[in-house]
Amino acid sequence: MKKLTKICLCLLMAVIMVGNQSSTVIADEDYSNSEYWLNRCTNYGKDDASACEAYKAYLESQNAEMSQQIAAWKAQKADMEANISKYAAKISEYQTQIDTKQAEITQKEAEIDAKQKEIDRKQAEINQNQKTADKLQDKVKTRMVLNQPTMRTNQYIDILMGANNFTDFIRIANGLSTISQYDKKTLNELVQIIATLNKQKEELVVAKNELEIQKKEKQDQQKELITLQTYVQIAQEAAQKTAAALRGSIETKNSDIAQNNALMSGITAQIEAIPTTNGWTYPVDGAWRSAGTWSYPDGSIHLGYDAAA
Repeated sequence: MKKLTKICLCLLMAVIMVGNQSSTVIADEDYSNSEYWLNRCTNYGKDDASACEAYKAYLESQNAEMSQQIAAWKAQKADMEANISKYAAKISEYQTQIDTKQAEITQKEAEIDAKQKEIDRKQAEINQNQKTADKLQDKVKTRMVLNQPTMRTNQYIDILMGANNFTDFIRIANGLSTISQYDKKTLNELVQIIATLNKQKEELVVAKNELEIQKKEKQDQQKELITLQTYVQIAQEAAQKTAAALRGSIETKNSDIAQNNALMSGITAQIEAIPTTNGWTYPVDGAWRSAGTWSYPDGSIHLGYDAAA
């Protein structure tokens, strides 16, 4: 799980790094206003040729730098995809653990339901046995009152009625020799019922404790499940965000390069369209041109066209 945490952090850092990278071409001229340079270099005269050549060189250098950035981002993207593929198995492993944990929780819920039904059944048995014990106790007391008319026996009854609990009552009653065999049988039944009742109460306490333990285990399993699901979600979102950021950066730079290439093509076409000179220059303002055929002082004939500069 710690490895997956480190992966998530690395993916998030990669997103931040991609977002913070930018082109850093430095030039003497201010080439930030591409619209100005586009207009200047597509409608210029011969005096703009040098500046537009420099702007073209700037675009070429910018393209070169952006190409390097794209190459670096592609390498980073390849590494990131390799890492994502490498840890996809880890995410799959966590997903398997999640499925297992969900199955354990479902099983635990079934165990809790079964334990609760067991507790309800034991409680019903205890309630029924308690009623039986109460009836037997009343039956024994009633028979002793009806069947013992002497003062001496009444004293026994007083002794029995002074018992603090069922155990004392039965112990005292068994010690009285005057109790009939039938009553002793009833007392034995009462003893059995009370023993069963006490055992059931103990089992009920154990069952309730087990139920609380199972509920606690279920809560722990649910916490582990939520933790695993959170790690998987973070890893997947970070990977998707990183891949999207890299794709966006590469697409943007490719678009910028295409735009620069179009500008350079236009500038190159304009530069090539400038008329070339054969060595003759145009006359300056106020100069004159001569034409016609005439003779030099030495008698030779002038043929051609003079353009004064």
